Parts: sequence; structure tokens; C-alpha cells
Amino acid sequence: MCDDVIDTDGKLLTVRRQVLRTKESGYSPTLVDRLKTSPRLNTKNVPIPPYLQDVLDEYMEWRPPRPTANVLWEHKKTITECKRGSVQALFWTRRGNLVCRNHFNDDAWKPTLLKLGIKDEEGNLPTFHDLRHTFISTCLQNGIPEHTVAAWVGDTVEELRRTYSHLLRDHADTHGAIAAGLTARPKPTLVRAAA
Repeated sequence: MCDDVIDTDGKLLTVRRQVLRTKESGYSPTLVDRLKTSPRLNTKNVPIPPYLQDVLDEYMEWRPPRPTANVLWEHKKTITECKRGSVQALFWTRRGNLVCRNHFNDDAWKPTLLKLGIKDEEGNLPTFHDLRHTFISTCLQNGIPEHTVAAWVGDTVEELRRTYSHLLRDHADTHGAIAAGLTARPKPTLVRAAA
């Protein structure tokens, strides 16, 4: 995450980069303007809850963002062929590298889950990807429109429906009666003819 993706006024976080460790980069963490989840999207905008905004503000006061090179990824080019830019990154390891997925999992996510005693039904630690599924499921079960959730997570509505169809069916059962009531025909009233 870099400081240029946080929109405090709009309460949005724009996801447009990832940290890659590839053979091309000598396996050192490299910041790349490219989304992992979807080649057709350049960015994803997700809401920032107020408490997260507060935490980010405190964190940036404690550890100000630091400059780093940013690969301006271009389709059909290798990382070494792409142009470079500079951005201010927020999260760094103790050794001065960008925090990548492995660092986050090993140094933050898993130790925190162990400390809190959080495990799944089989006794395994939930993965960070499980958190994505939890977020999507929670949004859908609470009536956030499919197209909004799909945009937040970088999926199409069709992909979302394919993966979460069981939740959408449950959602239809829950709200179907309300929708039916809105479109139901009125009950006929008996009118008696005067004698």
C-alpha cells in the first residue's frame, strides 16, 4: 500500500499495485502497477471503514511512508522492459524490504491468529484468502448488491454468482417474500349488491 491510494475524503482505498517476487526481479520484493486478480482491471476501489482510516493515519505518523521504485507494468512486456516510477510505500520489513505476501503471512497473519487462538473447524489456521471469502460472504448476506461487491473484489458479477451461488440462493429465500409482497395482487374484497 502506498500513500497515493488512500482517499480520505471519499473514504476509499484504490488497489492498483502488488508486491511480486519473481525470477526477473531476482526474487526481491518488487512493487508493480498490476492487479493479481484480474488482467482486465487496472484498479479496484474498496471502502475504508473509519476505524481503519484512523489506524492508517496513526501508522503513517509513527512510520512515515518511504520512497521506492514502482514498475509501471505494460502488457506483453517483461518486468525489466517496463518503465519505472517512484511511490511512497507504507509497509516495510525489518530488513528494509517491501512487505510481500510471504512476509505478511509469516510475520503478522499467522502469529496473530495463533496468539488469538483462531482456527478453522479442522484446527488449521485460516489463510488470508479465507478473509476475502468471509468479506464477500458477509457483504452478500447483508444485502450489498452483487455488482458492488464484485467491483470491490475485482471479480465479475458472473464469477461472483458462480462462486457464491449458495449464498445468493439463501439471500433470495430471505428477501424473496418481501419482494413477492411488493408485487402481489391485492386480495379481492367481497362487494354485496344492495337488495
